[in-house]
Amino acid sequence: MWRLIDLEYHISVPTKDVSHLKVGDIVWINGEMYTLRDMAHRRLRSLQERNIAPPFDLEGACIYHAGPIAWKVEGGWVICSIGPTTSGRMSALLEATLSAGAKLIVGKGGFEPPFDDLFREYSSTYLSFVGGAGVIAASSVVKVKDVYWMDLGIPEAVWHIEVKNFGPCIVSIDAMGENLYTTVHERARNFMKDYNKKRKV
Repeated sequence: MWRLIDLEYHISVPTKDVSHLKVGDIVWINGEMYTLRDMAHRRLRSLQERNIAPPFDLEGACIYHAGPIAWKVEGGWVICSIGPTTSGRMSALLEATLSAGAKLIVGKGGFEPPFDDLFREYSSTYLSFVGGAGVIAASSVVKVKDVYWMDLGIPEAVWHIEVKNFGPCIVSIDAMGENLYTTVHERARNFMKDYNKKRKV
């Protein structure tokens, strides 16, 4: 059930517990994030199937479904844009990150059933960030801490970044399995059903 009043949180990551976050809440993220897209998810799962640990630790981590535009500069990297990619493309690979310990996943578009059940199983939460706001997201990046699997290319590599006040994000799937997307879709279908009935009268 949705709260009558949605709450706003500033979350530090890594974190051990996100059970207090509920669908509709607003979240600002501070701390460390890892970007993972399609190819990184597939490589992570391949390593897990062979019982090989990845070169980064996802325990309590925040994962961002994004592929940045980045420039190499003296002494490191500058993130120019880092907008969210569609999370649904990673549906079949979602459990690879949650089973590795990730507690927050940020992206756009959410996950449909039955994949949303995994958030309840692993006590994790999905946050939506608005698409097309990659420059705004990049302004929250304090620094690039490391880059892994650069052989996949800049957008597909795993970027370990530090962020400050990244957001606003909306809790769209909480640790109880409530799904904002399916709720909105159901309400829209019911509205159209009632609307079409009235038109026939």
